[in-house]
Amino acid sequence: MSDDAKQKMQKKQRKAELSRRMVCKSLPDERLQEHKEAAREELRQTKKEVQTEKLKGAATTAATNIAESVGSLFGSNKVKTLER
Repeated sequence: MSDDAKQKMQKKQRKAELSRRMVCKSLPDERLQEHKEAAREELRQTKKEVQTEKLKGAATTAATNIAESVGSLFGSNKVKTLER
């Protein structure tokens, strides 16, 4: 085999090896991308749950304030009953 043929063969082998490495590197990247997307979805869901809890808390506070206001108008002590 001539030197030119050997060099061409080595060059092809290096290209093939580089291609294999690129394919191997792309697999973890794809998995990483899948994990990122799953994490983003989980974050969105968690944010929705936190927002829901905040709204529930605000609604409870508003209801308590309304009950206190109405109770003070009539001079009753219903707030303590509601808290129990």
